[in-house]
Amino acid sequence: MSIYLIVVLVSVTIAAFSQILLKKAASKSYSSVLREYVNPYVIGGYGLLFLSLFLTMFSYRGLDFTSVP
Repeated sequence: MSIYLIVVLVSVTIAAFSQILLKKAASKSYSSVLREYVNPYVIGGYGLLFLSLFLTMFSYRGLDFTSVP
């Protein structure tokens, strides 16, 4: 198993956790519009999405574009 395949699997797992964080943030009600977008769930969720993006881009170095979802 190549390191690139492991990286893409970790990237998909991180993306799934980020979606869970964003869903938890969306299910809460907030007192202001600013608090809806600036809270730990949203910031953490988008941070994990960006990490997943860069890990997926890194994995494209060693894998074919057609084999990576």
